[in-house]
Amino acid sequence: GDCDDSDPAIHPTAEEACNGLDDDCDTLIDEQGDEDWDGYTPCDGDCDDADDDVWPGAPELCDQLDNDCDGVIDQDEFDDLDADGYLACEDCDDSDPAVNPEGVEECDGIDNDCDGDADDGFDDDGDTFSECEGDCDEADPTTYPGAIEQCDEVDNDCDGVVPDDEFDDLDGDGYVACMDCNDGDPTIFPGAEELCDGVDSDCEGDLTDTEVDNDYDGFPECEGDCDDANIDVHPDALELCDGIDNDCDPGTLETMDNDWDGYSACQGDCDDTNAAIHPLAEETCDGVDNNCDEEIDEEVDYDLDGYHGCGGEDCDDYNAGIHPGATDVAYDGIDQDCSGSDLNDLDYDGYAGGMGGIDCNDNDAHIHPGATEDCLNGKDDDCDGYADGYDPSCQEDEPVDDDDDCSCDESGEGRGGVAAILLPLAVLIAIRRRT
Repeated sequence: GDCDDSDPAIHPTAEEACNGLDDDCDTLIDEQGDEDWDGYTPCDGDCDDADDDVWPGAPELCDQLDNDCDGVIDQDEFDDLDADGYLACEDCDDSDPAVNPEGVEECDGIDNDCDGDADDGFDDDGDTFSECEGDCDEADPTTYPGAIEQCDEVDNDCDGVVPDDEFDDLDGDGYVACMDCNDGDPTIFPGAEELCDGVDSDCEGDLTDTEVDNDYDGFPECEGDCDDANIDVHPDALELCDGIDNDCDPGTLETMDNDWDGYSACQGDCDDTNAAIHPLAEETCDGVDNNCDEEIDEEVDYDLDGYHGCGGEDCDDYNAGIHPGATDVAYDGIDQDCSGSDLNDLDYDGYAGGMGGIDCNDNDAHIHPGATEDCLNGKDDDCDGYADGYDPSCQEDEPVDDDDDCSCDESGEGRGGVAAILLPLAVLIAIRRRT
């Protein structure tokens, strides 16, 4: 197992040395552990591999050790020049025995206790000012140089003067000037009764909350405005159906009928100041929603026929067959075209036909009562029930034969027999024409 049998210093039990050789024949050269985990092994120059404060280039400490492995321990790690019990490397001033880590801090501009701060340790009240910096009362955190002067008869700003207003009570109300927001008025002082006069009588600075009309409705809080941020809420407001005490009177119910029409705003009255407007009112053509149905009749076509009822256009806005321009049905008693009357004179001769009319033929303007009878056209022109020869106006006067009740023609038939046949026939024709 001897890896170099020519060198007696090299064998398996030899101690590994920092010589670039495998002294212990384990195939590793100069292997050494970093026992103190400081990043350096003895072969790297660590002069004390059991102390992690010792390694090449380490900062020199006041511990009487060669921390940087340069082979020298600084002299200040041994000297105590002022004989105050602290080595020079521990003492921030080894020439003054009053200055050392256990020195007593004084207001002398010197770091007596070697903590890095001069004149520290005198701010007992935590106001960031020490006695050395002019704090005239280290027991009061409100007293220090530059502090705001308060009304407490104390020199808060440490300027050596207590203001006069901390002693004066010019209006004699029991409060000195610095406590009184108006030391010229004895009715104004802290705790005074607040009046609704636009003045901060109690000096609390709450004038805007109580005596100013923030919503500009004419009422500040001190005059009864229960919500000074809502212009619709004040003592003179009408109570609305909105779940809010609009008039600032809890006794006023939202069912109040302000116009006495039987309906409140909560019951559907869309204008509770007008008695003519409520849910059961009759809608009129006035540009107003009279019955509170959210529709104004002037703007509504109920039967959807293209014509509005109000304004005189559609004479029946609930029947789509009735509107201006519609075809009028004759003799039905309905004015379909909104002309003002039903169509009952089809021939425009001035006489109405149909049932109840007197024109026996309403399709011929020449036929109507009073017309001249044409005795040769086979028509009852004057609507008297007789046509042509049977109409009295068409018969000529003939002599009456008193001796002969009946004359006979050549056939021996009596004339009276023919007349008896033709007369009923003429009457039947006249009746059919009328119908």
